[in-house]
Amino acid sequence: MLGKTLITTRKFVQQSKTTKRLPVLVYSEAGCFKHILKYQTAAGLIFYQPSMKDNKLIINFGFKNGTFLKTEVTNQYKRKKIEFAYAMKGNRSAPEPFQKATLLPESNLTFNGDKLIIDLNVKSKKKDENPSKSEEKNKPANLIDTKTLSKEIVNEINDKFSYQLADAITQRLISSDKLMNRIAEAVGFKLASTISTRTNRLSESLNSTIKEQSNKNENKITKNVYELFKEAGWLK
Repeated sequence: MLGKTLITTRKFVQQSKTTKRLPVLVYSEAGCFKHILKYQTAAGLIFYQPSMKDNKLIINFGFKNGTFLKTEVTNQYKRKKIEFAYAMKGNRSAPEPFQKATLLPESNLTFNGDKLIIDLNVKSKKKDENPSKSEEKNKPANLIDTKTLSKEIVNEINDKFSYQLADAITQRLISSDKLMNRIAEAVGFKLASTISTRTNRLSESLNSTIKEQSNKNENKITKNVYELFKEAGWLK
């Protein structure tokens, strides 16, 4: 997928004085995306246990105990993505790929059993004999387009704001006694009308059935009495 970001880091987020959040995004066009989806639960969540070793971010999907994180597939500009993160504790500097958004080649992602290993060592291309060609090749090397990144960030902010606004409105409406009473009255009125109509129809149906059955029984009794009188010779 030429021209599209497949795997990228984002600049670290300072969560606290001693904790830095290091995010990595994997987009649906990446070859490993479908393999990652195998660990998705029925609820759409993906649980994992992150760790860092030898400048490699290890995402363990097969953990059995200990602390873990969860993520899920999200949509962004009609593209699907999964974001993994690692909380680096201490006052150390974040690894170079997290100093700014950095593209990672697909070859840097490998699976070892239930572990996704993300190599953060971004190899620089060999210098060409012709300096001008080398500079030209290295121009877009590992930096994500700033406009694209800005749009992604703005889009995420808008999504979160829309959700928070909708949630706030819903909470206000639910907590409004006046509104809930009106809804209860409206629903109650509609239910009362429906129940009344159906009860009347049922009553009419029952009365009709009882009357019909009564007429049948009356005719049957009359016929049996007539036959009895006839057999006894009372009728000539």
